Amino acid sequence: MSRYKVLSIRGRPVLAIPSGAKRLELGAVTRYQPQTLKKALLQQCLLWTLRCGLDRWTLAPSECLPKPFDSFPLEEWLADVGRSFGYSDTRALIVWPTQPERQRVYLHLLRPDGAAIGFAKISLDSDTDERLVAEAAALEAIRAIRPSTFHVPAVLAAGWVRSRRFLVLEPVPASARPVRANERSFPRKCLAEYASGRRTAALGALAQFAWWRHYRASVDPDSPFAREVEAMADRPAVLTRVHGDLGPANMLQCRGRLWILDWEESNEWAPRLTDPISFDLGLRSRLYREGAARAWERFARRWLRPDDCQNRCDVLLALAFLCGAGREDAIGLVRAWPSRGPVTARRAA
Repeated sequence: MSRYKVLSIRGRPVLAIPSGAKRLELGAVTRYQPQTLKKALLQQCLLWTLRCGLDRWTLAPSECLPKPFDSFPLEEWLADVGRSFGYSDTRALIVWPTQPERQRVYLHLLRPDGAAIGFAKISLDSDTDERLVAEAAALEAIRAIRPSTFHVPAVLAAGWVRSRRFLVLEPVPASARPVRANERSFPRKCLAEYASGRRTAALGALAQFAWWRHYRASVDPDSPFAREVEAMADRPAVLTRVHGDLGPANMLQCRGRLWILDWEESNEWAPRLTDPISFDLGLRSRLYREGAARAWERFARRWLRPDDCQNRCDVLLALAFLCGAGREDAIGLVRAWPSRGPVTARRAA
C-alpha cells in the first residue's frame, strides 16, 4: 500500500497526505492551515473528495515522494521523533511552500488516528538553518517572559538529520482561524510585551549585526535611500526585540487567544519600528512591491513626522531591516525613495 497520496498542481507538489484509515486522512487535511481563500477552497475540496471516495481523481498514490524526500530518510526520522514523544507510529502531512525559494518543507506530525503531535520545519539550505536557529531562540526567549496577551508555540525538538536542520513546534489547534487583514488587527498590546526593552546604538555600531550586513548587500549604496541612511550617522539607533515579519499571515485566533507564529526573522537588536512598519507594508504589499511614486507618498504621509529627525531615522532603519530580510515590499519602497521628498505626515507612527 502507498504511504502517501500526493497532490500536485502544474507539475509542482503541493502536499502529501498519509495513506491509511479515513480518520487519518481526514485528520491530516484538517491540519492544513489555509491563509488565503484559494487555499481554504483547496482544503474543502480535498475533504469532500476524501469523504466521497473520489480522491483517486485528485491525489496520486506514491511510495517515492518528490524532492527533497528522494534523499531524506523521512520514515526513519518520523520514527525517531515519534519515539521521543512516546508514539510508536508517527505519520505526517507534508506541505511544500508556495515559494520554492524558501528552501524548506513543512510537516504536520500525526498519530494514526489523525490527532496532532507537532509541526515540523525541515531546512534545505544553510540560510534556512540559521533562520530555524533564530526562531528556536526567539520562541524560548518569548516564552520566558510569560506573555499574557498572546501565545507562541513551544519548541518540542530541534536538531540535525543528514546535514539538514529541523525544528518541531507545538501544533496550532485545528480550531485556530486567521485574523482579519486590516489595521485593527495590529497586536499593539502584544508588541508592548515582547518589545518592552529598548537600547540605543550609534549607526556605526550596527555593522556588528547580521541584519545590517544583509541590508548593505541588498541595497545600492549610491541610491537616495542608502545615502540618506548614511547621512544620519549622528542619530542614535533605537533597538529592541522584533518579530521581523509581523503581519496577519503570521497570526491566528484560537478560543479568544492570539497565536503569533513564524519568528524566523526575530532579532533582539532591531530597529524599534520594524514590526509596525512590517504590518503596514503587508496590508498593501502589492502597492509597495511595484515601487511606484504614489506608494512612497502614501508611506511618507503615514510614517514620516514633520521636522522629527529621530522619527525619520527610526523609519529608515526599520526599512533597512526589512530589506535585509528580503521583504519585496520594503525593497520596492526603497527603490522608489526620492532624492528629496516631503517629510510631512498625515498620520504619525
